[in-house]
Amino acid sequence: MLRIEKEKVSHYFDGSITPTVCCTMKSQKCKFLLLHILLLCGLALLVLKYVEEIQMFKQTIYDTIHPKSDSETTDDPITLYPVEINGDEWFVEHPLIYHAGGAIEGNKYTNSVEAVENTLSEGKNFIEIDLRYTCDNVLVCAHNWDDIYLEDRQPTLEEFLSSKIQGKFSPLTAEHLIEIMRQNTEMYLITDIKDTDLCTAISDLVALAEEDPAILDRFIIQLYTGREKTPFRKSILLKIPNSFLRPTTGEIGN
Repeated sequence: MLRIEKEKVSHYFDGSITPTVCCTMKSQKCKFLLLHILLLCGLALLVLKYVEEIQMFKQTIYDTIHPKSDSETTDDPITLYPVEINGDEWFVEHPLIYHAGGAIEGNKYTNSVEAVENTLSEGKNFIEIDLRYTCDNVLVCAHNWDDIYLEDRQPTLEEFLSSKIQGKFSPLTAEHLIEIMRQNTEMYLITDIKDTDLCTAISDLVALAEEDPAILDRFIIQLYTGREKTPFRKSILLKIPNSFLRPTTGEIGN
């Protein structure tokens, strides 16, 4: 027994490595490699899970370095990422957007039932609508409250529905607007959110549409600054494929 132990010791001192030591080193290397693979897989899963949070963090850093302008619509288009046009985008074939439902009997900015129906009857399907909330928190179609009243006063839903736009046109709620889209499958809605949080209003529209892809695919969300895109993407953009940044000058449509 003593002789065997001496032989083992002699192997260590003459520079050779016993099979036992070799196996132990290989085992340690395998464990080390496996640990690194597990760590890399864990990091990859974390990135996939928190990709939106990472984008928000990057946007926060960008906004800190480049302070926001006093005006919400003064982003210089040159500083924004260029749009790559493939030729099959909706605005290539349909360059005109009909503002506030389109003109009706020479009147603009009505956002009325008659305006939308008249525009659709003329085969004009890309319609922009102004959306804002009544004082009892119902989303309706209106550019300014003084289109209904002599003063700029936020009405209740009941007051809104019992009034006439510019004295003669029927008021339109967001719920009614969605029903018009259901009946007119070629209609596209371009949103113009007034005096409220963009994500809140669009989320309410998505809920009114019951998250129906056949309708959501025809929503085109109007953004006002490049900075709105990140929070909007995080909340609901996955449900709505179309959005665009409003030009800083000029008219969007007729």
